Amino acid sequence: MLGVSRTSTTWPVISELRHFGVNILAEDQRRLSEGFARSGGDKFDGVPWDRSPGGSPLLAGASAWIECELNAEYPGGDHVIVVGDVRWLRAGLSERPLLYHRGRYAGLRATG
Repeated sequence: MLGVSRTSTTWPVISELRHFGVNILAEDQRRLSEGFARSGGDKFDGVPWDRSPGGSPLLAGASAWIECELNAEYPGGDHVIVVGDVRWLRAGLSERPLLYHRGRYAGLRATG
């Protein structure tokens, strides 16, 4: 499940295709995250990527990716709540994920 802004210009295209991919960025991909968070422009300009088995963009160096078939959309205020059924996924064992919580980026702490 994820939330998509109602002002997104990308979501109508994805909704019509009925499938989408989610890239879990790696800890060292903060700039990439900031670039994709901004409105407008070609977000993929200069960004190396490949295609998933279902055709979604897989960003190079991502910690993990998930590809889903669109199951349902629900109104959620200024967002659309999206539910997808997972079709493919892959997680890297060496890349630590980039975390964003309460307006800040963070990393995972090693334990043990």
